[in-house]
Amino acid sequence: VLFIAPMFDAFPEIISSLVCQTHKNWELLLIHDGPQDKKINNLIKAFDDKRITYIRKERVEKWGHPLRQWALNEIKEGKFDADYIVITNADNYHMPTYTEYLLSGFKNNIVATYCQKMVHSYLSPQQPYDHQFGVIECKLEKGYLDCACVMARKDIACETGWRDTETHSSDWTYFEDIIKKYGAQSFVNVPGCLISHN
Repeated sequence: VLFIAPMFDAFPEIISSLVCQTHKNWELLLIHDGPQDKKINNLIKAFDDKRITYIRKERVEKWGHPLRQWALNEIKEGKFDADYIVITNADNYHMPTYTEYLLSGFKNNIVATYCQKMVHSYLSPQQPYDHQFGVIECKLEKGYLDCACVMARKDIACETGWRDTETHSSDWTYFEDIIKKYGAQSFVNVPGCLISHN
């Protein structure tokens, strides 16, 4: 499982969560959006984990969306190996059973799995920035599913791509593109609150 995580001058919380995963066969592609403080580079080196690849790119902003597409292109060209892909953010915390549980949902014609619940500050589409952290029931609707909640087969993620690099909610465009081609029945909801967003 390859985790793609753009970041910008913040503590990469995702590393702490991945080293605690019950499923150990993961890799992290951590992409820094522009120049950064040496402390971040030293912190990542301190983990001394060969599963972590750290790359610095030119500053693009746009919530890191162009970096997600860049990473998918690199995977498509064979520069990174994976069977499954999670597109997330460096400040997300994936519960220790996240990878194990989401992998368990891939059977038959399933192309993506997602967790049943997540902790998030975005509690409703009507009040997107209320900053009242709580648990959200994830569902295949805009405003109820974050990219960090979803694991997709590599071929599906690369074929679909991250085409919306201009809007904040481009993760929904990514899901919608998969649903349009493969149907909502190709997604499986996996029980558990498995992600803490931001």
